[in-house]
Amino acid sequence: MQLIQIGKKQFATTTGRITTDSYNATIKKLTFASSKGFVQIVPLKLASGTKHLKYALVKSLESFKNDSAVTKKPELEFILHFTAENQLNKALNKAKFSNESLVLICEKNIFNEIKKELNFEEQKIEFGKNKNELMKFYSISERELKTFFDLKNALEELIIQRCVFASFEK
Repeated sequence: MQLIQIGKKQFATTTGRITTDSYNATIKKLTFASSKGFVQIVPLKLASGTKHLKYALVKSLESFKNDSAVTKKPELEFILHFTAENQLNKALNKAKFSNESLVLICEKNIFNEIKKELNFEEQKIEFGKNKNELMKFYSISERELKTFFDLKNALEELIIQRCVFASFEK
């Protein structure tokens, strides 16, 4: 588990899998779980790192604070910012998951309860190991990546850049 601090709130994030439920059952459980606080699950294959998750989380929470949200729930706003998409239906389709490695992100104080409710089994899996898939999903060329050769995680920085640009296109 990694912690992300945003203002006075702490969020926990971890990687793993849903062990028993189908996609639809998990989505239903997510809907009920969100009444306890912020809870979201996204495919690990779309996450470039903790900084990418934090960016999407900060932007989704800020959009509600500033009355600029285009959705009715912070968890849905998170999906928009995470996928660099401005249309909710497209973002939800892109973030749809199956029996695969996932990222769970929720408020720290409900982390253990949410893991249990969602049948989420933690597994230590590193972010960004699927460079080509991430580049394709976020439309990043090899040339762009080479331009940022001096950064520690150039791919994550470029993905966040895509997310920023998408938020201006709303």
